[in-house]
Amino acid sequence: MKENQKETHMYKVLINTWNVGGVTPADDLNMEDLLDTDIDSCDMYVFGSHEHKERQKVHPVKEVNSEEEEEEGDDERKFRCMVSKQMVGIFVSVWVREGLRGHIRHMSVSCVGCGIMGCLGNKLRLEVAEGQTFEGWQEGGIGFSPTYKYYPNSNEYYGSSLERKGEKRRAPAWCDRILWWGEGLKQTRYSRGESRLSDHRPVRAVFVVEVESSRNSSTSLETFFSSERFDSVEVFFDG
Repeated sequence: MKENQKETHMYKVLINTWNVGGVTPADDLNMEDLLDTDIDSCDMYVFGSHEHKERQKVHPVKEVNSEEEEEEGDDERKFRCMVSKQMVGIFVSVWVREGLRGHIRHMSVSCVGCGIMGCLGNKLRLEVAEGQTFEGWQEGGIGFSPTYKYYPNSNEYYGSSLERKGEKRRAPAWCDRILWWGEGLKQTRYSRGESRLSDHRPVRAVFVVEVESSRNSSTSLETFFSSERFDSVEVFFDG
């Protein structure tokens, strides 16, 4: 492809991971903490939850229904849940801005077990550093406080107080993480939320995605969003 026939598009993607501790969120849960509304709206949202009850429903952004499709409106504020997957207590959903929906094809989801016997626990910081697992993956610099373990509905870490008798002392930990891999991705934000719903705090990361396409190509976005690139952005939880 000749250089003068290329165009570069930039899209913003937010990834959020949260261990909800088996607690069902209230219907009026404030989603601003998960959506990170301090930044401009993103083009794609990926939400992962852990210790998630099977019948819990998660609708973090406004989903378009058939009636709304017939009405004229601002597609910049409408999102479509393109794919979701639940595996035991883990649930992942991908939401895309309505204007990009027509460019996405051939979606698929797969489950990969890891940890003890391929299913229990993950102690992967040292393993990553030693090249034993997630080779080639990256993680942004951690500049936020540990996300685990808190007393429910509290800002106090569990086991940190000498006044609570009979409790095992323990150090707070960074158990909730997001790893990424791939070209054309730039992480611009890595932070935690402050919701007190569970004994974990949510963690989110924002990426700017660079898409190169041919001019006047109707398939450029379709090719990008159906590529393996987004199979390589995953939520990582160290229990």
